[in-house]
Amino acid sequence: MKLIRGAAAMAVVALAGCKLGSSDLPSSINIGAIFMTDSLTPSGAHVLAPTATFSNESNLTLPDSRVPVDSCTSAPYPLTGADFLPSGALDAGASVSMQTDLGTTELTPDTTGSPPSVTYRLPADSAIPFTPGTSVTFAVPGATNGFPAMTVTAGTATTYAFSPIDTAPAADSFVVHWSPAAGTGTVLALTLAFSTNPDAIKPDQQILCSLVDDGVVQIPFALASLWRDATPGTRVIQSYKWVTGTNRQGGNAFFVRYRTFNNTATFQ
Repeated sequence: MKLIRGAAAMAVVALAGCKLGSSDLPSSINIGAIFMTDSLTPSGAHVLAPTATFSNESNLTLPDSRVPVDSCTSAPYPLTGADFLPSGALDAGASVSMQTDLGTTELTPDTTGSPPSVTYRLPADSAIPFTPGTSVTFAVPGATNGFPAMTVTAGTATTYAFSPIDTAPAADSFVVHWSPAAGTGTVLALTLAFSTNPDAIKPDQQILCSLVDDGVVQIPFALASLWRDATPGTRVIQSYKWVTGTNRQGGNAFFVRYRTFNNTATFQ
């Protein structure tokens, strides 16, 4: 069992933008960034509807699931975060091809939005099916004086669940279990939200963790006591697993991040 030690100097990681475990890129680089999140159709099929942007960036840091750093800390709730937002668009060609284990499709440029930018995406309201745990590959044809022709492959995570979480744990034995990944390269971003205000009806504090996806963590004493003393009905667990893939060629990097969320559960 691993014990995560709390520390004031730890980086705070919002579920919307986990950055623990990262890869620093050169001071200026052409970056292709693809973000995709697992969604379920009404029939229960897993689908993806990614977005891709291409730009020249300076002093950029990207998350890297291959080098996770186990840490937990406390913070106000909620926190917000955002995926990478490009500072200027590069042409990457007519379309970006996408291949999953269940099909292929094309992402095409969309210049709508404010401020105007070039985002490659699937046609409105469409998505492509895939099997969780398999790889997804993207390829760009490249453009003159723009982003070059490149291909990148990233893994995905299998679905997962948590074991029952104790709402009145002993201060020194608050352990959280979940379904671990079969291999390496996956990170679990976990938040345990709550309030210690006796009149509260929703959370206003949280325990934030970024964890190697091995299925178990012992929450440190100082944080476990906060969860134990929380007001009944305000405890909420939220989490997602994320996986990244990167292809670097000289002054160019093609990056993709996949996320899959676990359902939110409220504990009385």
